[in-house]
Amino acid sequence: MTGVLDRVEWGGPALKLLAHCRSLDPALPAAMHIRHSERPRIHNPDDLHALLNKSGREAARDFGSRLPGGRLYRLHYSYFDRARETAEEILEGVEEAGGEGEMVGTVDLETILDLERYNHYFERDFLEGDTPESAADYFYKWASNRYPPEEILPTLNFAQRCADILIKDLGSQGSRSMEVYVSHDTWVMALMYHWFGMGPPRDWVRFIDGFVLQIKGSRFKAFTGDSEIDLHLPHWWSP
Repeated sequence: MTGVLDRVEWGGPALKLLAHCRSLDPALPAAMHIRHSERPRIHNPDDLHALLNKSGREAARDFGSRLPGGRLYRLHYSYFDRARETAEEILEGVEEAGGEGEMVGTVDLETILDLERYNHYFERDFLEGDTPESAADYFYKWASNRYPPEEILPTLNFAQRCADILIKDLGSQGSRSMEVYVSHDTWVMALMYHWFGMGPPRDWVRFIDGFVLQIKGSRFKAFTGDSEIDLHLPHWWSP
């Protein structure tokens, strides 16, 4: 029986991530960072808070229903409502499938520190609207510190603060817990870059795309797309 993720054109990476979840060590807690589900294309700053469309809500619920049983799924989300919507639909899917989950709430972290200036950069750098190409271009500008740090939080600071959040959350509810963080393509990409030393995937970060990881000692074991990652934590990572 096929679901929404099998029918949407962007569903492949989400299905791969679900397959990776079945490869995790059941004796260790886990964490997942994913982009929110499908929403309409953003053409200008007035659209920045666009909500999920119908297929996006259904796909997120389908994703939740396919997560492996036996884990406690704890949902976190960014301060954009489409991330919250995605988390809510995932949790509904988990529970419909007989699994266990809970909504934790908003991640206490923002990257846009000056909205007026961010809107200026959006209008300047997203001439064709929000596309995979423009998002990747924005990421490279962000990661190479082309934006003032008092206006947009630098990627390394962002990745370090996300690490602090993960350290606090991971395993706080026991070894069977999985912390699921729903955010945005550039957020996921910044973590892949600073945590794993990875550049953007060929097709960018699609909807409900990202990575899943576990930490054992001083090493990451992570999966993203077609990649399996096994490497030391960054030198700045606090145990």
